[in-house]
Amino acid sequence: MRKKLLIYDCEIAKCIPTQYEPVEPALEYCEGWKDFEGMGISVIGCWTSWDDTTQIFNYLTLDKFQSLIDQSDEIVGFNSISFDDQLMKACGVNVTTTYDLLQEIWVSADFLTYFMSTRIFPGTAPFFLTIKPPYLLTSFTNVFVDYTYIVVCI
Repeated sequence: MRKKLLIYDCEIAKCIPTQYEPVEPALEYCEGWKDFEGMGISVIGCWTSWDDTTQIFNYLTLDKFQSLIDQSDEIVGFNSISFDDQLMKACGVNVTTTYDLLQEIWVSADFLTYFMSTRIFPGTAPFFLTIKPPYLLTSFTNVFVDYTYIVVCI
């Protein structure tokens, strides 16, 4: 029997304030990238293999999304262990990604070697990165530091 696969991604409802841009009075903001409770969910998109359908959910239909999660054998996402899973848990959805595409890209690219506690203990953070020279630390921290807790060693 084939495994039931669910691929998902979610987007936040509130803006993330930055130090580089002024706050727009007409928009709502959370406290930052770690304020999963304050972000809110605007939309969740998913595909399920067992019926080959795509579906869209919002904060009003989280129970229906949870039902699909509960039916799944494997859950796939992009940066979902560090971000989407945490956002979903803050909104009451119990999800643990079993295959994170971003983690697999890092492994396949062979420019980052890392130890991830999420691979040993799924759904937990933080994860740890080791950057191999000649890559500059600043080129990675600008991309990753806002999304995860990182300890970097050169």
